[in-house]
Amino acid sequence: MNELSEKEIREALTYISADDRDTWIKVGMALKSGGFDVSIYNDWSATSEKYKDGEPLRKWNSFKKSGISIGTLFYLARQGGYTGKHGRYIEEYVSGSKAERQPQAAEYVLPDMMDRILQFHDALLGNADRMRYLTEIRKIPVEILKKYKIGFSQKGFNDCLVDQGKISSYLSKHYTTIFPFFDSDKAVRYVIGEIDDRSKVNRYGEPLSKYCKPKDINQAIFNSRYLQMDIKTIFITEGVYDALSIETVEYPCMALAGTSYGVFTDDLKRYQVPKDRTFILCLDSDETGRKAAQALKKELDALGYFSVIHHFTEKDANESWCYDPVSFCKEVNEVAESAQSQFLEWLSEKEKAMMETDQDASDLQSLADMKVKTIDWLIPDYVPQGSITILAGVGGTGKTSIWCSLVASVSKGEHTVLDDSILPLSDNRKVLFFSKEDSVEAVLLPRLMQYGADMKNIRTLSMDNPKLSMVTYDSDFLKKQIEKERPALVVFDPLQSFMSTNADMSKRNVMRSQLNPLTALGEKHGTAFLIVMHCNKLSGVYGRQRMADSSDIWDISRSVLICGKNPDNEEQIYISHEKSNYSKCGRTVILDMKGGAVSRYMYDDRKDRDFVEATTKGSRYHSTTSEEFSDNVQTAKNIILSALSEENAALSVDYIDSLLKDTYSCSVRTIAKAKAELKESNRITTKREGKGGKWFIYPV
Repeated sequence: MNELSEKEIREALTYISADDRDTWIKVGMALKSGGFDVSIYNDWSATSEKYKDGEPLRKWNSFKKSGISIGTLFYLARQGGYTGKHGRYIEEYVSGSKAERQPQAAEYVLPDMMDRILQFHDALLGNADRMRYLTEIRKIPVEILKKYKIGFSQKGFNDCLVDQGKISSYLSKHYTTIFPFFDSDKAVRYVIGEIDDRSKVNRYGEPLSKYCKPKDINQAIFNSRYLQMDIKTIFITEGVYDALSIETVEYPCMALAGTSYGVFTDDLKRYQVPKDRTFILCLDSDETGRKAAQALKKELDALGYFSVIHHFTEKDANESWCYDPVSFCKEVNEVAESAQSQFLEWLSEKEKAMMETDQDASDLQSLADMKVKTIDWLIPDYVPQGSITILAGVGGTGKTSIWCSLVASVSKGEHTVLDDSILPLSDNRKVLFFSKEDSVEAVLLPRLMQYGADMKNIRTLSMDNPKLSMVTYDSDFLKKQIEKERPALVVFDPLQSFMSTNADMSKRNVMRSQLNPLTALGEKHGTAFLIVMHCNKLSGVYGRQRMADSSDIWDISRSVLICGKNPDNEEQIYISHEKSNYSKCGRTVILDMKGGAVSRYMYDDRKDRDFVEATTKGSRYHSTTSEEFSDNVQTAKNIILSALSEENAALSVDYIDSLLKDTYSCSVRTIAKAKAELKESNRITTKREGKGGKWFIYPV
């Protein structure tokens, strides 16, 4: 039973507006973490003019464990004028009141450290005197303090150290600085307090200080999340102030919070950090710091990482920053550029040494040393493990419903709409999907729920997550996620959205270079890749001809599924297995499409060609709309460019016209318009060869 009553919660909510979406989400998370019913969230949401029936419940179901607790709700209410007992308590706490407080009150008003830090920090930012030590003595820009929620209090910060919710009380006599340390999930791991020794002062007349932490917790690394990001050059310092000083020059920096580096090297191993990183060791210039830097470099050398040592002119990075900011910025930039140059030389020497070592050894492997490998199937006869499968179809033919159904089935280890096999309990059921076609929260999550998917086995990135832009077929970020999660299935929807920038599908071998990394990852980890793509909209074409943007897509895929509307029943769709490199193509599956969900109706022996011909029969000369004509022209342009790229030479106009007319059923009007637009955009040029000779099309 929650110690807070529903009445108290509803009273506090009257002081919070539900119009702001960010606040709306925070309140929902706070209520859910506090164990309250969704009806409270729905009733409060209904006070906004933006309220939509059913939306609070959908959002509520998407909330996961986070750093937000019920304390956040009372903090927001206090900002709106709430003066209840919980609001008064928080006001006393953040204002530095010396009043005695009850431990049990803190437990349910402010149950986690993240809320305390946010509230404490917001109060400090409003008091220039309290922040003067950081902004004027340490010269840390306010935007950096806001970014890391770093605060300073002359009266001290009670309970400033925490580990997984276990509070240890450290009261400083004079000054305390709070440093939130974040783990891989960006949640507060614990906070290191800085306690002053009044018996000694530094060059600025300020008391010398030391880091302190409870004895029962391990050392943390400030900004350790950088090890899990695709960052090539990282500075390493002893102190957090030093790290913040380097970050003002916009270089990523981690702080060891001392000279001990055991946790840092352990994190390198645990996160399997790639060996393409450059670490710049900027520990203090005193004897202890110099010895620690040498020892850390030796350890990094043994682990196969490149590192350089740099000591600033002053004792540490922060003192150098405070003494001469202009020279400090120049020095940091020069150090970073020099380190990157040295890394390239080091890498070149390393590769050269490997070549010299292996120059007499054969890289070729004898077949006598190889073993026959059987083909494993994620979905027998339809989706092979370790390979790429394409799911293609025109818009509105249920592609999203199909792949959501497959994802749900794999996540549960149950049979799919394509087959009747049951995955053993021990089999991998983890799935990743990346979509730039539909909203995760508004479309895909409800659909997966409709299919009864096992949500704990499914991972994704929402469309508003900036990291989604890092997902491309050949990116290190995607490779890292697959190596970390080891999923059975990864889905991309649609194909074009996850290609590298400026990749031209019409050019020869571009799609191979884009998708080859997936093939390598599939071979290594046994992961199946399902890529969703749109077919061209030319009438009367089927099978491979419907994927005309690039023949490489068809060639590199080991299995191709094409879906479309069943001409015999408008409430049904079909999935035709058009290509299989490892077995006979599976039978066509007819699916019922009711209520947005698909279910298998029957198997069928017809193929995509049969359905296409049945659809177009008797309508060969139907009137084409302007939208259809535009689509046909675009498809024809792609076919022309693809043909020129594949042949890598000029092609006769007669050949192109015949290809478009006879193979793809393009009209004379469509062909003429496509060639005209390509010439206008300077993609092709035409030239007659010889006097009275044939006309040829050349790629520009």
